[in-house]
Amino acid sequence: MHMSLSTFAPEDTSRLEQAYREAVARDWAYVEAGGSDARIPLDEVYVLLRARPAPSREALEPRPDLPPAPPRWAHAGLPGPEREPPSPPVTLGEALQQARHLVLLGEPGAGKTTTLRFLGLCFARQAEGWPQEKLGLNEDRVPLLLTLPALAEQLREHPDWTLTEALAAEVRSRLQTTEERAAALLRTWMDEGRLLVLLDGLDEVPATGRERVREAIHRWALSPAGRANRLVVASRIVGFASFGPPLQEYTLHPFEGPEQARPFLTRWLAALRGLSLEEAEAQAEELLRKLQANPALRRLTDNPLLLRLSAELYARTGEIARHRAALYENWVHEAWRRAERRGADPAQKQAALAALERLAWAMQTAREPLKEAQLAEQAGGEAMLALLREKMGLLVRHAGTWAFAHATLREYFVALRLHRAWQANRQRTWRFLRPRRHLPAWREPLRLLVGMLPEEDVDWLLKQVTRARGPAERRLARNRLLAVDLAREARRLDFLLAALGDKHWLVRGAAARALGKLGDPRAVEPLLAALRDKEGWVRWAAAEALGKLGDPALEPLLAALRNEDALVREAAAWALGKLGDPRAVEPLLATLRDEDADVRKAAAEALGKL
Repeated sequence: MHMSLSTFAPEDTSRLEQAYREAVARDWAYVEAGGSDARIPLDEVYVLLRARPAPSREALEPRPDLPPAPPRWAHAGLPGPEREPPSPPVTLGEALQQARHLVLLGEPGAGKTTTLRFLGLCFARQAEGWPQEKLGLNEDRVPLLLTLPALAEQLREHPDWTLTEALAAEVRSRLQTTEERAAALLRTWMDEGRLLVLLDGLDEVPATGRERVREAIHRWALSPAGRANRLVVASRIVGFASFGPPLQEYTLHPFEGPEQARPFLTRWLAALRGLSLEEAEAQAEELLRKLQANPALRRLTDNPLLLRLSAELYARTGEIARHRAALYENWVHEAWRRAERRGADPAQKQAALAALERLAWAMQTAREPLKEAQLAEQAGGEAMLALLREKMGLLVRHAGTWAFAHATLREYFVALRLHRAWQANRQRTWRFLRPRRHLPAWREPLRLLVGMLPEEDVDWLLKQVTRARGPAERRLARNRLLAVDLAREARRLDFLLAALGDKHWLVRGAAARALGKLGDPRAVEPLLAALRDKEGWVRWAAAEALGKLGDPALEPLLAALRNEDALVREAAAWALGKLGDPRAVEPLLATLRDEDADVRKAAAEALGKL
């Protein structure tokens, strides 16, 4: 390993290094879109993530399964961290400036592997200035990426190897050259302090070999070669034990709010649909609006993997809420695929899915949090509970409390259990649901159930909900409001149109808003009629709905600007502002001369939006 390239001509050294950079750049330049054979340029979809410096811990000190971000805990239905993290998150480039050797921790789907590939790609494209442009690092480094399960296998086959030997083997494989030449090239990079070692998947290493791998990494980081070069290790949070100095830990920070999620969705939609960034940004805004409008989907906007799956589904269907059960199913199967990479037996998949359903039901129906022994019994044993947490990453634990990684996932499995029960006996299932129909914890499972039912069963359920008795039903109309919500979920246009004529103004307004979300142009005329409703809230709900129906609503709304009823003209002007069609500019300008001050004000506000 002490051979030097000084015996070779400088141009030979440069040629080998360039060949290596080109080889790894080809390998890291693309990512695959789920569900297709499409290969998407990584630099077109990657958004530089943020990371939070982790507090120092003892080697075996337990840590929470989730990153220290209060919204993320809320999405899992858990109380937040006991105290706010001491350090604010920084960009990945800033983290690399702060620490020469770092560990990137994150939950499943946080973007650890993609981040390592992007770091490697940036330095593979050194000649194009990518490290400075994309990371803010003015450094010349040669990137080497190893998967740690493969390293564990190498160390098992070659007990005398160190990390340096494994790195040399990687160089040799990339260049298809001799052991001596690969070792000499690696030594030159290390002696010059230009090496960037990227190690992925520490959590994927089998438990029997993990300590050996940890020792090899730590020993190299402490060696003269390690101190002179850079090292980045990626691992899930669950099961990670601290290395200690000189490796500094950073936790990948989840997205917080639409502003952070928007660039990510914009890039993915542009790549998936072949759009310009400007076109994709408008669609990303629409997708975010739909995600934010649904409480269950809103919880998914913190995770890059879940956002990517949402973008893929939206790119295929143009919808998200209607097909969210498919989104959750894809999420679960992606989690299982990753579990197999971590050593899960493929034959256990159905048992794992059944265990998740039992656990979801037990958590949903329990009056107080279940203890670990109770959960293990529901899962079918401690080994299965560990598989669901450590390999699939769909369960998390915090201070002795267990939960699904996102409450939405629990609701999905509860809906699957309800659907199975419904197929066996819908009368008995309704008797179970009837006293729970208005409880917030059961609303999303009930919505998902309706989306799984055939049309005949939806009709039957809507009748049961509407006819159910309840306190203050005449005053609050809770049953009919719930029926409107479920009819929108089932896309029952006929039911919603009928609800526009309900005697209760809350139901009429809810039906109008539901029709806007449904987006069916057959609702235009009934909604125009609702602009004359005696209740102001219903008129505004109808106007809002018309503003979402697009081109079919334009001409009817322009005609409504000339209606003899000032309230209709006002609502129509407001709806045209929501519609955002520039063809409404001239009619709205004319409406600025309307005799009614409220109509003029609505027209002015609408023009301000066009």
